[in-house]
Amino acid sequence: MLTVDRSFGFLDPRTKLLLLVTLPTFLLGGAGGEYLKPFCMGFSVLPFVLLFISRNYLPAVSGFLVFMLMQFAGMIIPRDAGGLVHNVFLILYEVLCLLLPCGIMATFIMRTTTVGEFIAAMEKLKVPQFITIPFSVMFRFFPTIMEEYRSIGRAMKMRGITPGKVGIAGFIEYRIVPVMMSVVIIANELSAAALTKGLGGKIKRTCIHRLGFGFADFLLIALCVTALLFFVLSLFDVRLW
Repeated sequence: MLTVDRSFGFLDPRTKLLLLVTLPTFLLGGAGGEYLKPFCMGFSVLPFVLLFISRNYLPAVSGFLVFMLMQFAGMIIPRDAGGLVHNVFLILYEVLCLLLPCGIMATFIMRTTTVGEFIAAMEKLKVPQFITIPFSVMFRFFPTIMEEYRSIGRAMKMRGITPGKVGIAGFIEYRIVPVMMSVVIIANELSAAALTKGLGGKIKRTCIHRLGFGFADFLLIALCVTALLFFVLSLFDVRLW
């Protein structure tokens, strides 16, 4: 189970949102291509570094080893080899080397940012409430669903419900149907809780969270801005290497 210490809060939520936008732009979107490959490698490694700093040593090290293994395999296996095995490898390569860092960054942000900090950051950015409210509900939604999913798994294990006894189809039914029922209930409860706390009201809310940029924020913001600047310049055929 991936856990992140909530005391790891030296990054401002606005910096985390910038990272969440920048990483998919370069990793999944392929912005800059081979020209900005060094930036892509840096953005790929960054989520593992943040996990390691937050004292999640096992997922950080194991994930980084898998990432480097796939990178090494991608260098020695030709892209135009063809065949079923090669196509499966390309799918795994795309998932583990491009999608995995973005997923880890998103998980890291959700685990290290409270709802109050997120709302305060969105208000600082002057984001409309019709965008802030759904995202603030999402911050509580996915962790709650994962906890409900684990609770259902423990209940099935305690009652001896295994694929060998009820079959694969029955096992999936016992696991998925309660989760789907919980999704509807949890979504309604979180939406009601958000409105109860004053989200969506006409009166401006007060906030006790003090946001501010530190050295790490300026460093990561400079990295993202530099990468985006190089990408924009490359669109006009201005390249430094």
